[in-house]
Amino acid sequence: MLRQIFANGIENLFKQNIINCNMQPAFTVFSRNTYIFKRRHPPRSLKKGQTKYVLKQKSFIYDVVESESTREPEFIDIILTSYVKGLGLEGDVVSVEKIKAYTKYIAPGIAEFATPENLNRLKSSDANKIKKFSSVDVEKTISYLNTRVFSIVMNKETEWTIEPWHIRVSLRKAGVYVNDDCIELPSQKIQGPSLDLENKEFYVTLTINKTEKVNIRCRIHHWSTEPVNRLPYVVDHWLMKADKIFPENIETTKDAQITTNQ
Repeated sequence: MLRQIFANGIENLFKQNIINCNMQPAFTVFSRNTYIFKRRHPPRSLKKGQTKYVLKQKSFIYDVVESESTREPEFIDIILTSYVKGLGLEGDVVSVEKIKAYTKYIAPGIAEFATPENLNRLKSSDANKIKKFSSVDVEKTISYLNTRVFSIVMNKETEWTIEPWHIRVSLRKAGVYVNDDCIELPSQKIQGPSLDLENKEFYVTLTINKTEKVNIRCRIHHWSTEPVNRLPYVVDHWLMKADKIFPENIETTKDAQITTNQ
């Protein structure tokens, strides 16, 4: 009898603890924050002789004026002491969030505060002349170009020879804007139309900011104004391996040279 009562008591206690655990969280996460509210419907002034104003239900409707999540971050200027990808070059004065300036840039030693003393020292030094890239976006641009295969669409009936403006127009269709003087074609001419060149690959050298050079992959595709003469569309052709137009050109995207003219 006592054993049965003891067993039932333990079972009830266990169930009660399970219910309490499900109803209340095991731990609470605290967050320091500050909110500023304003009444959506401000109460009117007291009438003459009135000593107490009874608030209505609409008087307890508030709008958030400011909080930590909606507050605009504060920015301060720092001087980069080394190249930071996506931010700036050595010697650049950039503006970053105040909360990240010290922990992410100054503490690791890749930046310093833009104090008047540091700015004067920067002007008198040659640190700003030593640059890894010509601009902060060059490395990102090179990485983008190295991961793309650009389609060069040429006419199937009319004779043509690949010229820089063909490359410029094809790159523009892909969202890349360059000038003709920034495009360097292979030394051998590429002429068509010729189905032997269909989906074959060649390399074009682009010059960025008259400094960096990067090789991009291009593939020729023939197109006809007559729908019946058009070649079947190849889905995701850039994922397939392609033969080179010039067998001696054995570069791949990873082996493509990225050079800098100083």
